Amino acid sequence: AYEWGLMHDADVPTRLTEWFLVGSWDEHLRQHGRVTAADKALQDRVNAYHRGAQPPRVRHLITV
Repeated sequence: AYEWGLMHDADVPTRLTEWFLVGSWDEHLRQHGRVTAADKALQDRVNAYHRGAQPPRVRHLITV
């Protein structure tokens, strides 16, 4: 990614939105395909902070 950010939702202060920009959709797919064991372990630690019965919602926003 060449840019990254984290934002609070003004309507729901407990909601955080992480965003990052990559050069292309192909690059994004490559990132999903090269997750290391260390990456997975870190993601599991981060997910442990999540509250709620459902997993965190993931959405993909694409510029046009």
